[in-house]
Amino acid sequence: MKPLIFAFCVVFACGGLSAQTPVWQPLPGHTQVPIWPGTAPDPQPVAGPEVAKSDKGFLIAGSPVVGVTNVTQPTMIVYSPTGKTRARR
Repeated sequence: MKPLIFAFCVVFACGGLSAQTPVWQPLPGHTQVPIWPGTAPDPQPVAGPEVAKSDKGFLIAGSPVVGVTNVTQPTMIVYSPTGKTRARR
């Protein structure tokens, strides 16, 4: 009976780990910066986790638009230029 209970606990623990959603991280070499250093002004309660949805029917510059809802900690990604830059005339 004890091995059965142990096996059930292991399966249950592993199932809980796979249910967690990973936190999105920027690609290496890019910096993620919070928009507000503390809490956002006039925060509103959210009804669940952050969700990203893509609309493949609406394109901007040939790419589908992605909308994000239920954001509690807004950030922006800094994409620094790479390579040599040319001087404009």
